[in-house]
Amino acid sequence: MNNTDPLEKYIAIQKPNILAKNVFLELCRNPSALPSLLLVVGPSGSGKSTLVNAARNSLEKSKAGKIVFFQAEDFANKYVSLFQSGTHTDIVRFKKSIRNDTTFFFLDGIDFFYNKNALMAEVIKTTDFLCMNNAKVILTSNVDPKSISSLHPRYVSRLCGGLLLNLHSADLMERRLIFRKYCEERGVLMAEEIENYVAEQILSVRSIQGAANRLIALCDSNTTLSISECSILIRDLIVQHNTELNIQKIIDTVSDFYDVSTTALIGKSRDPDFVHARQIAQYLSYKLLNSSVTEIAKAFQRDHSTIMYSIHKVEKEILSNAPLYDRIDQLSRILLSDT
Repeated sequence: MNNTDPLEKYIAIQKPNILAKNVFLELCRNPSALPSLLLVVGPSGSGKSTLVNAARNSLEKSKAGKIVFFQAEDFANKYVSLFQSGTHTDIVRFKKSIRNDTTFFFLDGIDFFYNKNALMAEVIKTTDFLCMNNAKVILTSNVDPKSISSLHPRYVSRLCGGLLLNLHSADLMERRLIFRKYCEERGVLMAEEIENYVAEQILSVRSIQGAANRLIALCDSNTTLSISECSILIRDLIVQHNTELNIQKIIDTVSDFYDVSTTALIGKSRDPDFVHARQIAQYLSYKLLNSSVTEIAKAFQRDHSTIMYSIHKVEKEILSNAPLYDRIDQLSRILLSDT
């Protein structure tokens, strides 16, 4: 998506992402039907900023009211600079510019404030004021506030007191479609092998858009783009864990996380704890790697249908089981940060 694209162009395939898109469509059509506060949580690169920017674009197009939009770091820099060198009048004016007559307030990346108590307090005061005055407050965060032990419980209850929307990282199909649509909208039809290569090598939605821009620029002068040319152009965007992370590392990490042995995890035991950990490891192997189901089945000494059952079971459970979603998100971050 472009920064000016409306919400309708936001691509969502997985159920949690479709739900988030539908909520924002409702925000644009009938904001009074929704709670005052919306919190969008998802790992970096899952499309949070793209989603809220698209919602802002649609709201601006419909002239729905006064919209205030801040990146968290910009908000912090403005606030700190006023306190350091501005007058009391300057600070009051800044607060009024945010609070007075505002219909929609967007703050993208509030996890930036989680270890900054003074700024977090100001964010809470601002959101409380706006919610009490019938404005809609839309926040995004890389992590669920409930998982931050150092965050004051009062702040956690405020942030989670509205509607919490969990975005999932784009899966392979979603990444491929995002890349294809982005290119098509710019009049470029990429070969299927290029689409597959980009989707397999790049996990972040933001980086996929960056890769598309580079490849489109080359296609303007050279319509026959090879995989080798593509790999050179986007090599700095390719996340190294795509090659370093493997099924065995996932098995080891999940075993440590659930305190079960790797032998038990890949063994035949039907103990519920072992089965649960085994299914999580199989699901993560499918989601985080480019491994085929056949490769995962071989690593876990199972047949193809058993692996597919585990993947679908976990996918279904995380839609209604918030603690499970949080554990999988935590495991994903551990695996991706360690590689």
